[in-house]
Amino acid sequence: MKKNEEVSAEQFLRIINKLIFNSKNNVLVSGDNLKLFPSEIHLILVITDGKSENYSKIVQQLGVTKGAVSQTISRLVKKGILEKRKKPDSNDLTILLTDNGKKVFKQCKKFQEGIYKQLSSYMTSLTEKDRGVIGEFLNYIEAELNSVKP
Repeated sequence: MKKNEEVSAEQFLRIINKLIFNSKNNVLVSGDNLKLFPSEIHLILVITDGKSENYSKIVQQLGVTKGAVSQTISRLVKKGILEKRKKPDSNDLTILLTDNGKKVFKQCKKFQEGIYKQLSSYMTSLTEKDRGVIGEFLNYIEAELNSVKP
């Protein structure tokens, strides 16, 4: 896969993450008396992809406020999906999945991979010029979303 296609697919997913993360009333996963909202699912995916362990990295990856991340982590801790641990010899917190969280992660990851595959396939079917136009459009949308304060 070419770099343009990867960047465009990743950027589009970031845009979707921002839109969904700010949607507070949509329940995506439920069962075993557990309801997870899009913001919670996206946070789980970011943490477990190995990209983020601390709040600042999670905030950067999701493109939302530190307060939003903190509140979402607290909800997931209460639901038994995540646990917080202090790193030895440091004040930094590490965020880890519980056993139940690992099960939820597998379901969420499979769903995410399906979406990514569809988007990547579509991008590869386009001409380089069309991918460039879409990339410019996504840059514009992302910049606009970044300028809006939640």
